[in-house]
Amino acid sequence: MLTISLMNAQREERLRRAITSRLMHRTAPPITKIELFLTESCTLNCDYCFVANKKTSRRMPWNVACASVNMLLRLSRDVTTVSITFFGGEPLLEFLLMKRIAEYAENRAGQLGKKVCYAATINGTRMTREIALFGQEHGFNYLLSVDGERDAHDRHRITTSGRGSWETVMGANFNLLKSIQQWVGARVTVNPDTVDRLSTGIRFLHNHGVNQFIIGTNMDVEWSKEELKMWGDEMREVACFYAAEKKKGSPIRITEMDETLEDIRNRSAGYWGCDAGRTRVAVSCSGDLYPCSRFVSPFPGMSDRFRLGNVFEGITNHIAHADLMDSSDERRPLCRVCGYKDLCQGPCPACSFHMKGDIHAPLPINCLYTRFRAERLGEQAI
Repeated sequence: MLTISLMNAQREERLRRAITSRLMHRTAPPITKIELFLTESCTLNCDYCFVANKKTSRRMPWNVACASVNMLLRLSRDVTTVSITFFGGEPLLEFLLMKRIAEYAENRAGQLGKKVCYAATINGTRMTREIALFGQEHGFNYLLSVDGERDAHDRHRITTSGRGSWETVMGANFNLLKSIQQWVGARVTVNPDTVDRLSTGIRFLHNHGVNQFIIGTNMDVEWSKEELKMWGDEMREVACFYAAEKKKGSPIRITEMDETLEDIRNRSAGYWGCDAGRTRVAVSCSGDLYPCSRFVSPFPGMSDRFRLGNVFEGITNHIAHADLMDSSDERRPLCRVCGYKDLCQGPCPACSFHMKGDIHAPLPINCLYTRFRAERLGEQAI
């Protein structure tokens, strides 16, 4: 009798979740951004790359690319500006496909009265005048992945033959890009064994001609207490350097350090989490849909669970889709009692799933960053 009651309760719970997920899916906001995995091939073999188990033979067929654009224009509904990010692997290995997609997207969007914006993160090993001019022609700046000075960069960003890539990235290729794209942004990834070089790396890159910085932290590894403390110290050094350069009128930007408390609260209000699966999806080489690029087959168990559908059928995995949009306090009990919860949108869901097995679980580095940001703005925990 107890077994039957338990089975009935489980059946009712599954039914409740199915109904809830479909309702949340139907009320989801428009999808306005897609990340296209043009290829899984790359010129580098960075040891922290989250595109784990990548296969160099995988590239996006033309029919998948067309279906991706068509899906974006359809799911964006009444929104008139949509965004396409070219991703990989190294997306510039498929530069001809990039050009073809842009031509197709602009033609289709124009028929619907819409505009397409582009973005691309590149590793800096492939650069030509034609490639640089393509970004200029289509109104976007390439974001360069470079991790600071030579020693810090070459520790993790190595070629397939095991050599450091800094000289290739920051030599003639950088100078060519800079000569056409005057404002250059850098994605700087911080690892536990390079965190002590963070502030000096930012200073060096800015002096070398980099204007904008996105400081990312490797959240797919464990950080010791000492390393976390070093991260906080280095970020404070970066903040001081940034403030001094801004005061001098230098051409530099670290967007997160320009935010006010009001900006942060407005962005955090209404939901918890990022836009993965909400207004953004990623498309794998084969056309499968995922919440964002970090979910595309990076770690065991993730790709199957969070595959949302495909570009030909749209979003069909309503349970996973609803799970990503669930902002209820019940899903994040550890955060309910945090004094900084109103200034935090939570961790990267993919990293949380990889490290904790739960997309809603906070990570120590995220909590530290929220405290750093609040303290920098003079806000104390509630």
